Amino acid sequence: MTTVWVGEVEEADSVDTQLPQDTSVQISALAYRLEVAERDLKRFGDQMQGLVVARENDLRIQSMQADVKRVEEEVKEIKKQLSDLGKQLADQERAAQQRAADQEKAAQQRDSELKQSQADLQLRFFYAVSGLIGAIIVALFIYYFTHAH
Repeated sequence: MTTVWVGEVEEADSVDTQLPQDTSVQISALAYRLEVAERDLKRFGDQMQGLVVARENDLRIQSMQADVKRVEEEVKEIKKQLSDLGKQLADQERAAQQRAADQEKAAQQRDSELKQSQADLQLRFFYAVSGLIGAIIVALFIYYFTHAH
């Protein structure tokens, strides 16, 4: 039994010596795993930072797209307003041209009426002068015939 016990002791001694070796291997393994985990964590952190940056970029792009859409709609609205103003100006220009044409037509009609009235006045003046000259001639004939005999 002693031999068995010695064997057991020897095995126990070898376990004792193995324990520190196993512990140091375990510590080394844990240290290695910790180092790998730290590298993985750092890589994960970098990836997360990249994702955060990508997400920020996505948000910026979305914001820019919203701004572009808003500006495009403002540009459309401004173009519509400019078009409306252009139509209003064209309508006003046509109305002003029509008024000018109407005024020109009215002025020509007034000129025509004025010329006609001047012609009528000249004709009446001519009739009056002719009548006066005729009356004077008749009066002279009457005077000549009444005083000449």
